[in-house]
Amino acid sequence: MPNYLNKHLLFICLSAVLTSCLKEYPVPSNYSPSVGQVQLEMGETYKNQVFYDLENSTIVAIKDKDSWDIAFACSDTVHHLILNSAKIMGAIHLPHHNLSDDVNTSTEDWIYESPEGYYNTSPLFNFEDKPGIYLINSGMNHLGQHQGYYKLKMTMQGETVELKWIRVGTSEVNEIVLHRNSAYNYVGLNFQTGTEIEVEPPFDTWDLKFTVYTHIFDGHSPYSVVGVLLNPNHVRAEKTALFWDAIELNNFENANLSYNLNVIGYDWKEFNFDQNIFQVFSNFTYLIQSRNGYYFAIRFIDFYNANGVKGFPTFEVWGE
Repeated sequence: MPNYLNKHLLFICLSAVLTSCLKEYPVPSNYSPSVGQVQLEMGETYKNQVFYDLENSTIVAIKDKDSWDIAFACSDTVHHLILNSAKIMGAIHLPHHNLSDDVNTSTEDWIYESPEGYYNTSPLFNFEDKPGIYLINSGMNHLGQHQGYYKLKMTMQGETVELKWIRVGTSEVNEIVLHRNSAYNYVGLNFQTGTEIEVEPPFDTWDLKFTVYTHIFDGHSPYSVVGVLLNPNHVRAEKTALFWDAIELNNFENANLSYNLNVIGYDWKEFNFDQNIFQVFSNFTYLIQSRNGYYFAIRFIDFYNANGVKGFPTFEVWGE
């Protein structure tokens, strides 16, 4: 059973300590760095979530970002569910409501998932200790179409969670029981189809997820950004200004690697409104420790394919 959730909970309390734990993995023997170039297809509407394995230089899986709404954490130490951040989903706790009660969806009090992965700020954190129901804003699909509102009731039953939900404006009660699967970080649910969804590949097969996700800019509404999130299963990273041609193994010895899921994030590019294109900042170098403790570095060099279509992040990789 992975202990990635324990890692994150420890990070919440002791973030300063976690960033100093570089030596908990040994440096691989006979280390032989190499450089390669990778281009991934998220698509012009960013529908694809691409899961990449640094250790084997492979795309492990491509998932439809719209395919799920809520996911149950598979750790046996934390009772936790998350919303699909790729759809700008939000939630509100209604402690005095039942599923059959009318609700007001005209509110600005939505709580969104933390892009850093902080569970204690998640809208569904500690749901088992809270009475009532949750009102869920199911966000937008890749075409910008709103996916509706749902009333949701969650109940832990041992190592499973029972979910009951009603789409606002209807009366049909849907329900499902999700079971933990020790091979995955999460198991998911699609509200519209009522089916369990594999939201990502097994946790020990990938390092980076290329996806859209929700970011809250200071003083602004939630915004959908396109970037990279880390696998919460032991993957760490740091954003640096190191010269790419000077990268060496010694750079990792004093690195401040972080478990924050959005360390790489979205700001390796910026939209130029005058030229109507994304410009990529290749001067940023990201140091990464993979899920098995190997060291890599990446830098982004493009966001377009050969035909000028956006949604094709291209990056160089330094590593074994």
